[in-house]
Amino acid sequence: MRVAIVGSRHFSQPERVTGNVKGRPARASLITGSASGVDAAATKAARERGLGVQVMPASFDEMSDASKSAARNQRRPPACGVLGPSGGAPPSASRPTGERALNAGKEVHVFVATTIK
Repeated sequence: MRVAIVGSRHFSQPERVTGNVKGRPARASLITGSASGVDAAATKAARERGLGVQVMPASFDEMSDASKSAARNQRRPPACGVLGPSGGAPPSASRPTGERALNAGKEVHVFVATTIK
């Protein structure tokens, strides 16, 4: 099972991402963009558990051309069986990726930061 990881660099509960990845079967592997936040937490947890990690990093070209970033994000859902966890990312980033995954019949997990008072 290949799991694509997308999400915010500023998700306030990285331990939820870590727990999700550590709960994946031993045959699972991750696809990640290698950013800080959700990507970094998932990558660290996968490596600690001995899961495979495929990195699809951003390029310098994407800084000046948003369409190149969008094209990279479009490659992730078809490459995976499960998309998740996603947490706290702006709708302009994670939502379209999640919608593409759902439209392709993929399983999608979404984490929303919670506050307990």
